[in-house]
Amino acid sequence: MHKTLDSAQFRKVMARFVTGVTIVTSRAGEEVHGMTCNAFCSISIAPLTVMVCLTKNSRTERLIEKGRVFAVNVKSFRWLGLDHGGYWGAHFRGKPSLRGLQTHENL
Repeated sequence: MHKTLDSAQFRKVMARFVTGVTIVTSRAGEEVHGMTCNAFCSISIAPLTVMVCLTKNSRTERLIEKGRVFAVNVKSFRWLGLDHGGYWGAHFRGKPSLRGLQTHENL
């Protein structure tokens, strides 16, 4: 079972993300989708808040609006240049994650 991050854990996770690439994933019903996103940052630790920049009316934006959930997957160097197709991991509370990536879906 995955627990919600507290403010100390959130700060630690965000400190690890100096710059890089994330994959923002979402799910609505049986439809899952992810997009590569480098426009990601922490906004606040009280309440825990992050910002991701999505293209208006993109598939990811529509799924987040419809499903009301998303996850942020932080890519490591070994994933650079790899398509994430076929790497979907278990779904936590309806939020898709990618196997092998550090994911915190309860942000």
